[in-house]
Amino acid sequence: ILHRKYDPAALARAIDEHKATAMHVAPIMMKGIMDLPDFDSYDHSTLRTVFYGSAPMPVAQLRRAVAAYG
Repeated sequence: ILHRKYDPAALARAIDEHKATAMHVAPIMMKGIMDLPDFDSYDHSTLRTVFYGSAPMPVAQLRRAVAAYG
């Protein structure tokens, strides 16, 4: 699923609606998705692989992502 610009809510919806199995994001993008007020209302259980790059991810944020996505 490709988006022309980064919109955390649109990305969270797309993962849910299209049952995405993988995503590749920058750490700041991951944080934006997890910081959505309604983050827990999206079903991201189909995600099997999450790649991140372009910058290091703080350990606390990585732990939060692992807890959120498994």
